[in-house]
Formats: sequence, C-alpha cells, structure tokens
Amino acid sequence: NQVLINNQHMNTIGIYASEGAEIRQENRGYVQSSNGGLDGINTGTYNNAQIVSGDGAIGIYAVGTGTSTETKINIISGKIIGGSSISSPVPATSIGILGKKNAEIILGDITSAPDINMGTDSVSLLIQDKINLNINNVNSQIGANSVFGYFDKANGDLKNINKINFQNVGANSILFYIANNSDVNVDSDFTLTTGGVFPVTTAGFISENSKISLNNGKTYTTNTGVGLTAQSVNGKTFSDGTTVNIDKSKTGAENRGTIIMTAANAVGIYTKYGASLNDSTGLINITG
Repeated sequence: NQVLINNQHMNTIGIYASEGAEIRQENRGYVQSSNGGLDGINTGTYNNAQIVSGDGAIGIYAVGTGTSTETKINIISGKIIGGSSISSPVPATSIGILGKKNAEIILGDITSAPDINMGTDSVSLLIQDKINLNINNVNSQIGANSVFGYFDKANGDLKNINKINFQNVGANSILFYIANNSDVNVDSDFTLTTGGVFPVTTAGFISENSKISLNNGKTYTTNTGVGLTAQSVNGKTFSDGTTVNIDKSKTGAENRGTIIMTAANAVGIYTKYGASLNDSTGLINITG
C-alpha cells in the first residue's frame, strides 16, 4: 500500500490477507525534474501511505497458514490510524492490525518507523493464537481506555518492545494486555515512567486468566504501583463465547529477570486467584 485506504464504517476491513499473502506498506519515493525528466533526481517521499479505520473497523486483518510460507504484514513506514469515526452510530473498538494463526507482523526497519495512531477505546495490535511479532522501529499513540498490544489465546515471546516510541498515551490505558489462556514471555527490556507521555493511570502488563513471564536477563523498570499483574475473574467470557472460570493453573506471573520498582509502596508481582513465582534468577528491587 502506497496511498490512502479509508474504511470508516463498522465491521469493515481495510486489507485482508491469508494463505501466505504479504501486505507491504511504505511511503514511496517521488522524482522531481527540472528538464523534462532527464535528470531524474529523487527529492523525497510521498507521505501518503495510510490506512484509516473508523470505530468498529479493522485496518489490516491477516490470517496465517501455520506453514513455512507464512502470511506476512510488513509495515515499513506510513500510518495506521484508527478510532474516532463520525460514521459509527455507537462507540466501538477500532483495531489497527489483527494477526491470527501465526501471521507474521513486521513493524519498521533500521531507518524507517511507521506510525500507529489509535483513538479512544481502541487496540493497536490484536494477536491471536501464536505470537509472530517483529518490532524493529515504530511510533505509537493510543487514546484513553485503549490497549497497544492485546494477546488473545496467544503463546510465544514478546521481543523488542523497547523499540516502541510511545508518543502519547491516554488515561486508563494498558500497554500490554494478555488474556484468554495466553502464555506470554516478555523477552525484552522495558521502562515505563509515568508523569510524561504516560499518565499515572497507565498499566504496563496485565495478565487476565493467562500467564506472563519476564525472561532471564531482561529488566522491567517502572514507577507505577505494580510490576506484573495476573488475575482470574469469574463471570467473563472468552472471545469464542465460552465462560471464564477461575483456574489457578492457567493464571500466573513469573519473574526470571529483574523488576525495578521506583515508587513508594509498590508491589513487584500481584496475583489474584493465580500463582506467582520469583524464580531463582529473578530479582525484584523496590527502591521507592
């Protein structure tokens, strides 16, 4: 995609890919000539590669194959924008990118960073089943009550989240939300400091009816009140409609790395109806 895709109505999708297809978005170069095209000098890029989705719409929906020829979303540059649609009769969740069944998501490269700008009550990345996420360089803005990375029944490693440039985060938002029997291993350093880009109501990692782990050798530094949170809640339903029941074996938080809490009265790991473990390689350092 090198131009504007604008889907402003509920239940619409900007681009759908499956069966090993590849989606590639980047701003394309343009040539400006002073002598009829003979000099052919590239003088810049068009900044018009955008997918704009309204409330209740999805920018990119990719379904994987589970084979070596995997469906791929390669967002090198340009913008993914979602939420705040005037065409939606009621507020509804807008999703920037949805990857399912091992679809590979690549964000940015060494020299280029796409912008993922989502409005209120939105999700930037929704990953279902297996995590196949490669973050190289990306800018992010999310509105109030929103989630950057939502992992639904997903398993795997979460890498390079320190390469996300959060530019604006709305109130009561969650950066990484892990739900519905997911098992996610945070294999990346990360720092969350409220008071600037992040409001004091920002949550870093919330695991609900799922497991979250911080990997050996990785450091999570935050001035929020809680480091890793894992909880089970009855009365909710999974995305497929089945009822959630408290199951301690499927809920928990494990620290094999280093959690540094700089706020007063902070809690390194909080679990409700689940199990927590500070492994032999884990360190929780509360300095507030």
